[in-house]
Amino acid sequence: MIRRLALLGLLAFTPLAARAEDPLHLRFSSGPKELKRARKALDKWLRAHAKREFPAKTRAISLNQAISRAQLGLLDMRDAVAAQKSPAPERSAKAPPEAPCSSLESCPSRIGAVHAEGVSGLSEAIVAVVQPWLLLQHRRGGGVSLRTDAGDPGTLATITLDGLVAMPVDICVSPAPMGGSQVWLRSAADLDDIYAFSREEVLHPSRPQ
Repeated sequence: MIRRLALLGLLAFTPLAARAEDPLHLRFSSGPKELKRARKALDKWLRAHAKREFPAKTRAISLNQAISRAQLGLLDMRDAVAAQKSPAPERSAKAPPEAPCSSLESCPSRIGAVHAEGVSGLSEAIVAVVQPWLLLQHRRGGGVSLRTDAGDPGTLATITLDGLVAMPVDICVSPAPMGGSQVWLRSAADLDDIYAFSREEVLHPSRPQ
């Protein structure tokens, strides 16, 4: 109880991730050091979940890939079963092809699908697709919340963007044609338009008439 009261008393940017299973809440007040602290909190949160939920999701993706290839006559079904029991060893982590934007000015559009290799690659890809929204919410003084989805193998987590999108946005993962997986955002809302309009509003606010 005392700990919860202490957390509620924190002002400005407040990452709340006491336990690995807790959602991550990032609240911004446009302070100069908030983005760095937000990235550290996000990295820590992702590392915890990469050890727990992400391996099972990666195995499910590997199995789906193997079954699809088998249906096309590229593999024997025994390979599909082997993929479920003994997934290929994880490759060393690689930086995603599209590096996360370093500033809102240098990020004219949101990051689309990012390729990932292995479990570590999933964490890097999530950072890449989330980074533009962190930059935008920081400048707006808004908030970002992330929660993992332990059910659907195709959904790694959901992200809530306070004041931007009315509903949570799914952070999805799907098999990549040449191996590995693709990480991308799914929403009923038009994320491209929302990002572009909100970024323009922040960088070039209209002058009063």
